[in-house]
Amino acid sequence: MSIADRLADWLPLLWFAFVAVLVRVLWVSGLVPGLLRRMRKFGGFGLEFEFSEDSAKQTRDSIESSLETVRKTIRRELEADVRARALQSGLKSVLERSRLRTADNYRATIHIPDPLYDNWLYQLLDYHPKGAGHGRAFSNRVGIIGLAWRLHQDEEWSQSSGISLDDLIRQWGMTHREAAGRRATDGFKEMVAVPLTDPTDSRPVGLLYLDSKEEGCLGLQRADRLALAEELRGICNEKLSKSLSELVESAMRRSPQLSLEAQ
Repeated sequence: MSIADRLADWLPLLWFAFVAVLVRVLWVSGLVPGLLRRMRKFGGFGLEFEFSEDSAKQTRDSIESSLETVRKTIRRELEADVRARALQSGLKSVLERSRLRTADNYRATIHIPDPLYDNWLYQLLDYHPKGAGHGRAFSNRVGIIGLAWRLHQDEEWSQSSGISLDDLIRQWGMTHREAAGRRATDGFKEMVAVPLTDPTDSRPVGLLYLDSKEEGCLGLQRADRLALAEELRGICNEKLSKSLSELVESAMRRSPQLSLEAQ
């Protein structure tokens, strides 16, 4: 029996073990007992729970606290995989082989599908050439990375300090609150998002994101920025595709993807 067959046999048991641990964490956190205390009826037609504003907040806080333990485990495992595959230095190598080799007023990172939340993106790497940022999660519903990921095509965007809230809401899928915060903090910015695929070019596995506050750093015209995206994707396919694909596949196999959307 091959190693792959053995792993396939063990996966159901591993998933059962994860669910058991998660239930244990939820119980210790007080979430399950709290739900039981709020149960009003149990019968043939299911369960009914009574929530006040305070109890709803307590339940939300309990869930977030419990999932934070899972998030920390996932983040620690991904950090180890990034080190083992030298992906941070791999990103540096990609950028230094591109037309950005002489630029310094920009930053770049890579996002992957979030192993914890379905329809979210996870920032895998710190910003290059300087800056932190890895470990954050973003909904794929909003912004340039969300649009590029959903459409599986290059996107570019120049944001001025005077961009309207309506533009952010209509074009980039943001809520009014998200748009107000983005407009207040970002100012002028050029952004480029480049979807990355596996070595067979059949499955999206990540997203290269770049931005700059220097006008023209990523290209003076839209065509220039899209040409940069195409160049970077070609280099990534050569240098990073295999390692990134293996990391994503491994992360998805050992982690849950919980849906935050109503069914």
